[in-house]
Amino acid sequence: MHDNLSELQNLPSCKTEAFEIILSLLEHAGVTIVHNVSIAGARGYEALPKEAKDIILHTNMKIAINTYLASLATNPNNIRDLQDLIDFRKTCPGEEYSQRNVSMGPSREHERKA
Repeated sequence: MHDNLSELQNLPSCKTEAFEIILSLLEHAGVTIVHNVSIAGARGYEALPKEAKDIILHTNMKIAINTYLASLATNPNNIRDLQDLIDFRKTCPGEEYSQRNVSMGPSREHERKA
């Protein structure tokens, strides 16, 4: 198993098995999985409080999504960054935004029921 990732060490076996299945499927699809990678700064990241990790994760994800969307050669809806994606989600009838408003996360679920 992936002993270096603290988040994976405490997962229930059903989740670790699912993770391993997904890795296997990715490998069979031609993805190269690199094992035993040493990442500079990983120990410092692991030592951070959860709130700091969340900020880093969300920031990195936003940057990665923006980079990916901006690099698309074919982009029929001209979605070039995360804000474009959010706006598209709100205006595309097929997304049913008003029925499935994603701007209220699970932590605000009680507000929908009030």
